Amino acid sequence: MKDLGTVIKKSINDFFSSPFLGMSILPFVLTTMILFGIFLYIGGEFFQFLSADFDNGIVPFIDPTAHPFITSILAFSFVKWIVITFFYLIGGAFIILVSVITATLIIGFFTPKIVKVLRERHYSDIKLKSDFTTTTIIWLYIKLIAAFIGLMLLCIPLLLLPGVNLLIFNIPFYYLFHNMLVIDVASNINTQQEYKIIKKNTRGMLYGATMTFYILSLIPLVGMIFTVLFVIAISHIMFLKTREIRRQEVR
Repeated sequence: MKDLGTVIKKSINDFFSSPFLGMSILPFVLTTMILFGIFLYIGGEFFQFLSADFDNGIVPFIDPTAHPFITSILAFSFVKWIVITFFYLIGGAFIILVSVITATLIIGFFTPKIVKVLRERHYSDIKLKSDFTTTTIIWLYIKLIAAFIGLMLLCIPLLLLPGVNLLIFNIPFYYLFHNMLVIDVASNINTQQEYKIIKKNTRGMLYGATMTFYILSLIPLVGMIFTVLFVIAISHIMFLKTREIRRQEVR
């Protein structure tokens, strides 16, 4: 954890310097525009539809003839207010999670530049030896998305449990967030063999870093503004571990 603290401190110093601050603006703007579009054209209509049904005495997603007792309870104004508030909270949480993943995807276009600048500043002794082909990266992302969908399907039944649902909801999104960051950075620095070694031997440090970043990203706007910082930190970890591996190879 001491090494991780040093990496994060070093990453913060890099982030608040040129050109990294400039790089953080465009992902923030693009992510904001995308999320605004999603909420305006999808989220707004859904919640209007939900509210209109309740106002007309209709309980969405429940058959009144099959569940008359539940329908009668949900017809009370106070209960309707709780249910609608619950949907807004879930919707808000979903928007935040989507913003985190969207910002991480967008920052991928800046990762080669971030890696290049960090190498020139701190790791001029480390040569970029990436042997990841476009086909390899696409295959890695196909497997990642398939695993993400699988986790989502496994978590769906648990979403009905109050108090547990919000925690469970984060598991597939964290899995996606972690692997996207690590693959994105590693594919610009390492060979595939080095990537496997680092992923295996530095598992704790990588998970510690991405878990910290993910939790911070759940704070509205933080994940959209500081995605560049997250990439910088993962790049530092990858560079340091790459240096260790290559020094051992020389010996």
